[in-house]
Amino acid sequence: MVAGDLAASGTPPTIQALVAARLDRLEARDRDVLERAALVGQAFEQDMVAELSPPDARAEVPERLGRLVGREFLRTAPARLPAKAGYQFRHLLVRDAVYQSVPKQVRAELHERLAGLLEARAGARVREYEEIVGHHLEQAWRSLAELGPVDRRGRELGARAAGRLASAGRRALARGDTPAATVLLERAVALLPEGHPELALLRTDLADSLITAGDYQRGDQTLTQALAAAGPDDAGLRAHVLITRLRMRLTTEPELELEPLRQQVEEAVAVLERLGDERGLARAWRLLGYERFVRCRIGQAEQAIAKAIDHAVAAGDERLEAYGRGLLTAAAFWGPLPAPADIERCRRQLAEADGNHYVEASARCALGALVAMQGRFEEAGQEVGRGTAIAAGFVRAYLSAVYSQFAAAVELLAGRPDAAETVLVDADHALERLGETGERSNIAADLAHALLAQDRPAEAARYADTCRSLAAREDLYAQVRWRGATARVLAAQGREAEAAGLAGEAVALAERTDMLNLRAAALLDLGAVARAGGRPDDEVAATRRALALYERKGNLAAVTAVRALLGAA
Repeated sequence: MVAGDLAASGTPPTIQALVAARLDRLEARDRDVLERAALVGQAFEQDMVAELSPPDARAEVPERLGRLVGREFLRTAPARLPAKAGYQFRHLLVRDAVYQSVPKQVRAELHERLAGLLEARAGARVREYEEIVGHHLEQAWRSLAELGPVDRRGRELGARAAGRLASAGRRALARGDTPAATVLLERAVALLPEGHPELALLRTDLADSLITAGDYQRGDQTLTQALAAAGPDDAGLRAHVLITRLRMRLTTEPELELEPLRQQVEEAVAVLERLGDERGLARAWRLLGYERFVRCRIGQAEQAIAKAIDHAVAAGDERLEAYGRGLLTAAAFWGPLPAPADIERCRRQLAEADGNHYVEASARCALGALVAMQGRFEEAGQEVGRGTAIAAGFVRAYLSAVYSQFAAAVELLAGRPDAAETVLVDADHALERLGETGERSNIAADLAHALLAQDRPAEAARYADTCRSLAAREDLYAQVRWRGATARVLAAQGREAEAAGLAGEAVALAERTDMLNLRAAALLDLGAVARAGGRPDDEVAATRRALALYERKGNLAAVTAVRALLGAA
C-alpha cells in the first residue's frame, strides 16, 4: 500500500522503493510520529508533533523522535522558539515520501488540527502566521477535494484558507513583494467556488496585484471575471472593478482622456461613500491622486493621496496605505516645496517605514534625487542605489524602471549624461516589454535630453518622437519635454521658427503645472533655441527666469549650472 501511494506522488522511483521498505520496518507508533512530523513540514518542533498525537501517545514522542534520528530519518535542528526541541528530515524527498504515504482523510484532519494549533499558539499575533495557517487549511481542503465532491466541511475549510491566504497576499503587496502577493491571491481565488460572496472582490485584489506587476492582460481578464460575477445591485463591486481597470488604462492607453476618467472616479466615490466602503475609497482617491500627477498638479495630488491614506488606515489596508506613502515621497521630488523641506519629509517617511520595503524604496530614491539637488552627489548615489536595490529585490520590472528616473536625475545633476543614458535605456526596454506607455513616455523624454547633453541630436530626435507617440494628451511632463527636446534639435538644423514655436508651447504648458524643475527646464530649452538663433537677449531672459525657479525649489546643483550658462551668455 505504501509503495502504491508513493508511486503516485512524483517521488523518484529509487527513493520510493527505499522509503517504502524502511517505513514498512518501523513500529506502528514510530511511523505515526514520523507521519505527523511530515505534516508539520521539513523542519518542525517536538511539541507540535506531540500535540498532533493521540493523548495516550504524547509522552512517548520524545523517545520515538530520538529513535527516528538513530535510524537516520531525522536529524536534530535548531528550534524556532527557545526551550523547544527542533528536528528536520534528513532529506526533503524523504519527507515528501512519508507525507504522501498518509491517507488523504487522515491528512485532511491533521492539517486542519495543525492550523488550529498554530492559530491558538499565535494568539494576537496570528496575522504574522497567516500564510502558514492558510497553507495547512489549503492542504486539508485539497486532500478532501481529491477524495470526492467537496461537502459543507470542505467548503468551510476552503473559505477559511482563502481568508488567511488573501490577508497574507494583501500584506505582501503592502511591503512591495508583488510576486509573492500574486501567488497567494491566486491560491485564495482557487479555493472559493463560483458564486461565493467574497470571490469577486478577491479577484479584484488579484487583478490589482497583476497590474502592479505589469501583467496587464491577465489583470484585465481577472477583472472581467470579477465583473461577470457582480449582481445587478452590486454597485460597490462594480466601483472596485471600474477603479482598478481605469488605473490600468491610465498606464497603457496614451489616448485615454483624463477628464472623463476623473468624472467616472468621482461618481464611484459617491457610491462608495454611500456604502461606507473605506477600502474602495482608498483605491479611488489613490487613482485621483495619480491622475493629478499626470496633469503635473502635484499639490492637488498630495491632497488626494492624503485622503487615500486616511481611508486606507480606516480600512486597515496596509497595502493601500503603503502605496499612498510611496506616492507622497515622489511628490516631494516633483512638487513645489523647497528641496530641504522635502528632504526632511523623505527622512520622516523612512523613519516611519517600519520595514515596509515599498515605502523605503520610494523614500530612498526620492531622497537621493533631492540630495543631488543640494550638490551632495556621492550621498545621493548611495541613497538611490539602496532604493533601486530594494525595488529590484521585489522582482518588479515596472517599479525598478520607474525609479530609474530618480537615478537618472542624480546623474544629470552631477553632469554625467552618459551614465543617465545607460540607466534610462534599460528602463525604456523594460517598460516596452511590459507594454506600459505612461511612464515610458517620460523615460523617453529624459533620454532625449540626456542625448542632447552629449551633442547627439539625431538620436535625441528619435526618443523625442517616441515620447510624442506614447504621451497622453494631458500628460504635461511628457508634452513639455518632447517639445523642448524637439525644439533643440530643430534649432540645431537651422529651423528657428519651428524651434521657437515648439519651445514656446513647452513653456506655456509648463506654466500650467506646479513642478518648478519642469518649468525651469522648459525655459532652458527656450533659451537654447534663442542662442542657436542668435538672440542673446532672449536667451538671457529665459535663463534668468529658469534660475529664479531653481532657486525657489532649492535645486542648488541646477542653480550652479545655470549661473555658468549666464556667465557664458
